[in-house]
Amino acid sequence: MAERLITPAEHVPEIIKPERRTEQRRPAAESAARQQERQAAAVEQARQAVAEHAAKTAEHAGALAPADDRPVRIDSAAKAWRMRQSMTRVQKRLTPAQKSLSDFIHQPLVRRVSEATAETVARPSGILGGGILAFLGSSAYLWFARAAGITYNYFGFFVFFIGGFLLGLVIEHALAALRHH
Repeated sequence: MAERLITPAEHVPEIIKPERRTEQRRPAAESAARQQERQAAAVEQARQAVAEHAAKTAEHAGALAPADDRPVRIDSAAKAWRMRQSMTRVQKRLTPAQKSLSDFIHQPLVRRVSEATAETVARPSGILGGGILAFLGSSAYLWFARAAGITYNYFGFFVFFIGGFLLGLVIEHALAALRHH
């Protein structure tokens, strides 16, 4: 029998042999290691750049800080200048009609009147008092007008609302005076 016995190592193709596989893995493992080293170096460079930038920023912030830690006072001239600067920047974006309305609204006299009325006119206690008294008073007046056979006068609602508004303001100020004593 002249047959030749095939050993398992001879039967396996060259590509699959274990010796070949480890030889093929070595370059891939070496390139992965080189890539990790390059990434680590890039990360280290980025850390150094961030540290340098942070140091420069800290130096710059230290140079801008006031000599003492007292709060800086802003006078009325600086506030007025900043207001004019802001108004100019915002009004550049407005249409001519909107700009003229903005100019009128932001006049000093109009601003003072607006702020003064905002503090007194639209008080929640006044509106609540006016609403409650207008509802109750006009309901009672309507019942009385039907019972007496007279016509209902709508002006009564406004009278009750104004009376309730004033009553609400008086009650609010009385309670505030009692709290302060």
